[in-house]
Amino acid sequence: MLSSRILPSIVYNGLPDIDDQPIQTGQALSAIGALFVKYKVHDSFGLALLHKHFEMQPGEIMVHNELVCSPLPLEAAAATTGRSFFLQDGGFQAYEYEQDQVCETDPTMPNEGFLNELRSHLLEAGLGRTLALTRVNHDLPLLMEACGPDRTHVCAPVVDEDCLHVEDSRDTSWRFEEDRGSSIKIVVASKCKVKPNGIHTKH
Repeated sequence: MLSSRILPSIVYNGLPDIDDQPIQTGQALSAIGALFVKYKVHDSFGLALLHKHFEMQPGEIMVHNELVCSPLPLEAAAATTGRSFFLQDGGFQAYEYEQDQVCETDPTMPNEGFLNELRSHLLEAGLGRTLALTRVNHDLPLLMEACGPDRTHVCAPVVDEDCLHVEDSRDTSWRFEEDRGSSIKIVVASKCKVKPNGIHTKH
């Protein structure tokens, strides 16, 4: 149910634009976040606002390399694994990838029980084309995403708290923590700048 197979560019290009996606409420996120904590996958996975960054050309996929994400031709992206997954054909299909790096401990992979419950919850809440499953890193600070040169998508740590409330940004990913027993703490992991400067605009 969790597939890292290559997504055709035409399917990626059909993903929503960020300005077409509704703002998510804490109530909706908390209900879903409880599933991550229940299945103990919240240290490795969280939620993302499903949206595309750029139009892909045939034979391209979006690949993260540390804090930079950009389209790469398939021949240059052989060693990749899925990073963010959206609901498609009853399962979770990767739409963004990352360079497959060898690490001492692999992140906890979601089991079928979690994926089934997450799928059911997203569909019942009408969020199947709004929220996606994504890998998270608790060691990173809040990231602000913005457009870079050559269709790159650059993530930079937020160092100025004034940036947290700018009108031209949207929350785009969240991670979850246990907070005082059964409570769920929602932590914004990334924001996107959405000014019409070449990224996150309608094409």
